[in-house]
Amino acid sequence: MVLNDKNSKHLPYTDEEINKYCESVEKLLVKIKEDSLSKKRRKVKEIIVEEEPVTADEDDLVLS
Repeated sequence: MVLNDKNSKHLPYTDEEINKYCESVEKLLVKIKEDSLSKKRRKVKEIIVEEEPVTADEDDLVLS
């Protein structure tokens, strides 16, 4: 999308350039969303792995 003309500021973008830009922005947003979700999944997995299983005695104490 870089034009070498001195008056490139005054040239309107073509539909093709606009479509390419929109597609690249959409791809970037999807990538960011996927990275965010995978990061959340990793955190949840770490939390689940770190938790100790509840014993029957502890369960009875909570219920009483």
